[in-house]
Order: sequence, then structure tokens, then C-alpha cells
Amino acid sequence: MDFDRLVLAPAMAAFARPVAFLPRGGVPFLGRGDLRMPTVDIQMADGDVTTAAPTLGIRRAEFETLPAQEDEVYVDIIKDDTERLGFRVTERSRRFVVMDVRPDGEGDVKLVLAEISSP
Repeated sequence: MDFDRLVLAPAMAAFARPVAFLPRGGVPFLGRGDLRMPTVDIQMADGDVTTAAPTLGIRRAEFETLPAQEDEVYVDIIKDDTERLGFRVTERSRRFVVMDVRPDGEGDVKLVLAEISSP
């Protein structure tokens, strides 16, 4: 069964957001991804702490080269060919750095992110 074609492609078509990838020392490029902001409850000695663990799901098939650790990612951008980098950020855009890249072997790749700031 082609999991990527049967499951990941339709899911990405339904849920993906426009994304700009800014590789360290490389050329920025546009793509799409599914941003998730799950929460993680951590039990500490002095009480519970809840933290966000953002991830961006991408399809391996849509990337010639995968994003890497320390690359920057802008989510919810607007494609704009008049801009130098080919996109612009809005008040909804969010900026992240890639902390880890986790391919699952079936075509899905999870980028573990840390939010840098909002534009």
C-alpha cells in the first residue's frame, strides 16, 4: 500500500498551511506543512507544568532536500513574487527554528520546532 499517496497527500491537501523554509546558509524556499501545537504535561516536584511542543508535519515527497536542525520556518505566510524572498509575513505568521527532524519511513516527516518570535 502506498501510504504517502493514499493517506498523507489527501491529509496535506486538507490541512496544510503555507510555509517558508529558510535554510542556514541556503536559499529560502516555499512549501506547506501541518502545524500542530500539542501540549505536554510535565510533573515537577513543586507542581505540574504544561508546555507546548510544536511540530510541523511535511511530506518527504514534496522536498528535494529536507529541512535541517537550526533552519528557520515561517508558518502562515503569503506567497508574494514581488518580495525578495518570494513571500511576506502577516500578523498571523509565526516564526520557528527546527530543533529536530524525524522521518517515519512511510513518507511523513515531523519537524520539532521552537518558536522564535511572532513578526
